[in-house]
Amino acid sequence: MSLVDLGKRLLEAARKGQDDEVRTLMANGAPFTTDWLGTSPLHLAAQYGHYSTAEVLLRAGVSRDARTKVDRTPLHMAAADGHAHIVELLGTERELLQQQLQEANRRAREYRHQLLKKEQEAEQYRLKLEAMARQQPNEAGIPLYPELISLTRNW
Repeated sequence: MSLVDLGKRLLEAARKGQDDEVRTLMANGAPFTTDWLGTSPLHLAAQYGHYSTAEVLLRAGVSRDARTKVDRTPLHMAAADGHAHIVELLGTERELLQQQLQEANRRAREYRHQLLKKEQEAEQYRLKLEAMARQQPNEAGIPLYPELISLTRNW
């Protein structure tokens, strides 16, 4: 079965609230696709009031912020059709923004840590180059230290 077919079947299973089928399709590599209006599986589960299907999709990583071509999120779909339990599951906009802020902060901490590691690594290479320059004279027997130091200081 093609990825397109798997994606279509995932949309249909979400619309019908078939949790087991949704899990099976995702396990078989079904992409988180949309229909021609940009409606995702989570939009459909929310629209048709399938709470457990929405939970399955959220746990699998389907975006709760995805928007259709008419700019509707799964939260909009659930609210428009009166599915309060799914509105609660999807959270209010404030809760979503708080989650996004927490995720952005987590990533920023991770990137700061990675940057610090790379800066420390670069400093170690610079120190090694300086040490090598002190030990090895150039062809004229003059140490390369002044030349290398000026180059490494510009990094």
